[in-house]
Amino acid sequence: FIQELSRLEKGQDPTPIIQNFIPAVIMAAKPLLRGAIQLIGRQRVVSLIGTLIGKLGERILGKEEAKKLGDSIGDLTLGFFGFEVKSSDPYQMAAEIVAETLEQTVLQLAQLPENILENETMLEAYTREAFEKAASAYFPDSAIRSELRETAAAPGIWVSMPRQRKRRYYRKYSRVFDVDITPQIATNIRIFGGASLLDFLQDVLLITPGKSVKAKMHLYELTLGSRLMDIAAREKDVPGLGSWRWDAWSQIHPLTPEAAAILLKEPGLGKAVDPSYLAGPYLTAIGQRFYYLQIPGLFRPPTATVSGTNRVSLTVNLGKASITVRFQFSEKTAQEIAKALRRQDIAGAWRVAKTLDNMLREVIKSRSVGFKLIGFELEEYLGVSTEGLLPAIGARALASVGVALLQKLLDKFVDFVWELTANYFKATANDFIRATENPSDGVTMYISCLNVPGLAQIRNLREGGVLSAILPSLDKSVIRTSISVFPGCNR
Repeated sequence: FIQELSRLEKGQDPTPIIQNFIPAVIMAAKPLLRGAIQLIGRQRVVSLIGTLIGKLGERILGKEEAKKLGDSIGDLTLGFFGFEVKSSDPYQMAAEIVAETLEQTVLQLAQLPENILENETMLEAYTREAFEKAASAYFPDSAIRSELRETAAAPGIWVSMPRQRKRRYYRKYSRVFDVDITPQIATNIRIFGGASLLDFLQDVLLITPGKSVKAKMHLYELTLGSRLMDIAAREKDVPGLGSWRWDAWSQIHPLTPEAAAILLKEPGLGKAVDPSYLAGPYLTAIGQRFYYLQIPGLFRPPTATVSGTNRVSLTVNLGKASITVRFQFSEKTAQEIAKALRRQDIAGAWRVAKTLDNMLREVIKSRSVGFKLIGFELEEYLGVSTEGLLPAIGARALASVGVALLQKLLDKFVDFVWELTANYFKATANDFIRATENPSDGVTMYISCLNVPGLAQIRNLREGGVLSAILPSLDKSVIRTSISVFPGCNR
């Protein structure tokens, strides 16, 4: 496709080659995007999208326009990536940028609901929006209207990498930013699993508490079918990366609009994704953006692994009407709690433990890593097909009611968990203190609740029970609770 684009003459209609390109993108995305399945075999819709994109791209295609675009790309990438756009390269570079823009446009359209795909006016409007959004990311600012640019004061371009390989696994922004991260800033930036950037800096990189960090911030974007380890393994010139090991790619964090706004004052460089893609580094989205902090003087790999950091998981068993929360406290967090308990500062210990509140709520919200549901196949909730389930009631309606009920119950349950934690520290502080005195790294706490009101109601939906969106109050008096702690983070 890039070769065909680079051969276009000025005024030549690009629609036929774009229409041939779109089915290839859809087929490549089929295993990863459920929405792509809607477009397969719908030639009328695919042809219409190709025509619309062809009209949008007509002004930037052709050798004269390609040379201008290629020269702009060369100015932005010269030196930084170690390659130069030579006199024979502008067409190829410009065609590559256009191809990536069109690919991203099609991927966005492949996720539209069916009613929009069947309405030509709505589809045209969404096609324009998707094209403009993709072009604002991949085109040089000189080719984009100022109000559509991703950045206000940090012009750059996303370049497919690695350059020396035919297969490009990720994109890298053509600027590396110098950032100064105070503890206050790090506290307010969320990384995977609802943890804060401060947790990572102190628990994993062992940065001294209260110390600000100066770092070089590298920005990345995943392409179709790639993973974080693909970035880590191929960034060989960046200290701390260049390896397939978990120690390397676990240091790459999600670049949300919030993180980009706080760290760079450029929210447009971040990308919002479904919460399920923020639960952990194993599940990522096409086009999701990330950052890596290169800290001068810190060339050692992280000393703490995933087993030694703060983490939360939650298991809901509808059959047993039970909920179990697992808090994994890092060695640093556990010792802070124990220190407060030794001086009988129960409130202080509870406040330290409650720093995991965001992580617990993120696990529930994301419904992914760390969340386990037993006893009812809420397939819509878990993101898979519900066909064949109770057709008389309607599987999707059934699942949506179950989701609403369970979400309402768990929202109430989180507050109850922290009430139980406070009572535990007040009554059984010595158990936690003894666990921290063990040589093992960190402490694991289990909070188990049996006979939780509302779980039986959700379970009965599977058996054809009455659908109701009214959840009974969380009657604490009927819940049987137990809390146990163990030294170490691997139990």
